[in-house]
Amino acid sequence: MNPKPDTLASGGRNPFWILLAVFLALALDNGFRLADLVQQRGQLDQARLAQAQNAGQLAQGRQAQARLEPLCLGLLQIAATNVAAKRIIQEFNIQGEPRFSAPAPPASATNSQPAAPGSPPPASNSPPPAK
Repeated sequence: MNPKPDTLASGGRNPFWILLAVFLALALDNGFRLADLVQQRGQLDQARLAQAQNAGQLAQGRQAQARLEPLCLGLLQIAATNVAAKRIIQEFNIQGEPRFSAPAPPASATNSQPAAPGSPPPASNSPPPAK
């Protein structure tokens, strides 16, 4: 009069194997997700190491930029009147506008200043005076 061991008293089947399969599938899914998280953690650790190693180079680059910026701005200002400076700007493709600049002196004021010793006379865009 006892029912079989793998059947329930109500005549249904035992859900043990179905539940075991579902739980195994969920365990496999969570195992793969955990493996991916561990891999991502390793990649983040490597990125932190690389970032720490590159911090010194970044600081050197910022120092070089801070030193070169005033030189480039001065060269851009000189290039307006100097052919050699204009050639350097074209060769190295230097671009930019000064962040702040002093107002340019009038053209007549630049020609009336005495030239420094050993420097060529300033170029003038005006024609030579008639005699």
